[in-house]
Amino acid sequence: MHAAGAEHQERLDLATLVLKRGVASLRQGEGPIRQIVVGADPTLDEMLAATIADELLAGRQLPTGLEAFARYAALVREGLTPSKISLETSLEGTYLAIRSAAGENLADAANGERFAADWSRMAAAILQAAAAGQDPFASSLFAQGAEFARERAFLASDRAVYGHDLRRGEQWIVSIPGGPPQGRALVLRQPKSLLFKQWSRSEKDSAATQPFIFLAVQWGPRQWVFTTDPIQRLPIKSLADLLQAAEETCDAAAAKRDPWFDGKPFGHTLVAAPRQGTKLSDRQVLGIVRRWSRARGARPSPRWAMAAAALVLICGLPLYLYVYQTPPDPKPRGLEFVKVSADTAGEPIDVHGGKNYALIFAGDEYKHWPKLCNAESDARRIAEILRDEYGFIVDPCIGADYTNNRFFDKVREYRNKDFQPNDQLLIYIAGHGEKIEQKGYLVATDSLASTESINDRIRSYYSLAELHDDMEKTALRCRHVFLVLDTCFGGMFDFDTATNQVSRGHDDELTPMPKAALVARKMQHRCCAYLASVGRHTASDGQCGEHSPFAKPLIAMLDAAKPGDVLTIPHWFVAVDSDETDPRNGLLRGSESGGDFVFIRK
Repeated sequence: MHAAGAEHQERLDLATLVLKRGVASLRQGEGPIRQIVVGADPTLDEMLAATIADELLAGRQLPTGLEAFARYAALVREGLTPSKISLETSLEGTYLAIRSAAGENLADAANGERFAADWSRMAAAILQAAAAGQDPFASSLFAQGAEFARERAFLASDRAVYGHDLRRGEQWIVSIPGGPPQGRALVLRQPKSLLFKQWSRSEKDSAATQPFIFLAVQWGPRQWVFTTDPIQRLPIKSLADLLQAAEETCDAAAAKRDPWFDGKPFGHTLVAAPRQGTKLSDRQVLGIVRRWSRARGARPSPRWAMAAAALVLICGLPLYLYVYQTPPDPKPRGLEFVKVSADTAGEPIDVHGGKNYALIFAGDEYKHWPKLCNAESDARRIAEILRDEYGFIVDPCIGADYTNNRFFDKVREYRNKDFQPNDQLLIYIAGHGEKIEQKGYLVATDSLASTESINDRIRSYYSLAELHDDMEKTALRCRHVFLVLDTCFGGMFDFDTATNQVSRGHDDELTPMPKAALVARKMQHRCCAYLASVGRHTASDGQCGEHSPFAKPLIAMLDAAKPGDVLTIPHWFVAVDSDETDPRNGLLRGSESGGDFVFIRK
């Protein structure tokens, strides 16, 4: 959906434009209008504009109060917070909730249908409120009733998660060049809240009297993003220049090929590390940012200061030292390379106290795609070993059972399953994969051929972006989730946004640990991880009857383990990392430092 006329292309108030000038203000094709098309990641303003256009095309009279809703949507699109209503019950918050629930890629048919249904509910509520003369700037339209209870629950839960992110983060007092003399900054490492940007910039939802004007977010090793509050409109290109200059001292040629992103399309209000990650250490990066922003440690907010003072009177000086001098949390480790120490290798050990589930998908015979040789035999052999030697409850969908609908149903079944705290879920997928417009997809045995139209093909595939979203949601119920992909373009599952990557290594580099301690520590922390046979390239099926180059070393590793041996995700990565393969792996949102997935040979 775009405005008609070059003079309106940069407008951020599309709903207001359509409200005032009608459907003719939108870009249209030839002939009668049959469909209203919006982008794959629409804003509240765009969706409200689409609803207004739909009402006009149907010949229905628009309520006069709709203008206030259009103004509200335009302010949100500019990055502003339109009102002081709590995000949990505001128009903006409710839209964010339905948008997050639908999944990342709305071009996927299932995601799009869910979003359209949720938006239909919300649009009806907006039209009704506008007809009643309600003001979105002053009224909590979604605070009561069961219709939007799910969205309120999601927002309340995400706000609680943000509270944990906030406590794990760092707060600074800063003086950003060109900004106010003093402002608040927040440093977050791998935030788990989906809406942390909104929470951090909402005055009412912040722990102090002012929102944070500067955010520094570390998504993983060497991956940093810095932003300023859109309200302030503070350009931070000078920070990008300093970081780029420091980067060039490490490797000038590489830094120029893959530079720091200076945020030009966003008015220079965003700075991001190079795509392949910065060569600067975290300490160097934060040192540059601290000097540039003249940062100093933030004092506790008055509310916390009064609470601390009261506790000091009760508990004395030791608590004072704890509140004000506790060292920061250690740097997140992510997955560790460990091995069982030799003196405990032969000790018997109990299982980790939960059930192991394995959901296996694979196909050789495709209706519209070339036949494969090894996908099914790889999957059956891995399923057999996991069941017989590692105690997994195996749920196979192999051959004719690996259809797109079957895959969808099974993933949803396990996403909503009632897992126990120490349960583990392994999902293994072997077969064809596809790439369309830089997005990856799984190809089931009934998926359409690559000669069909893009829209029809996409509807018959399963988006890796949607699978990424499913895995993160599954991790809310199952504390240990491991996805293994032996498909073409499998690394596109999360290649750009994985929150951590395990470095390459060899078995003699693994840190020895007592067996019981290793298992106990790994099971203590949540883990949602993936391993893909390739990144953005095709994967080899191997010689017929010999297993794929990815599956062969995995099978050998699982077979070679002795009774009582403990394997973890890094062992899987080391096994497949060779000159013949180019694997990708990482941790997703929901993982905790030190967590892992444990395989214990019976």
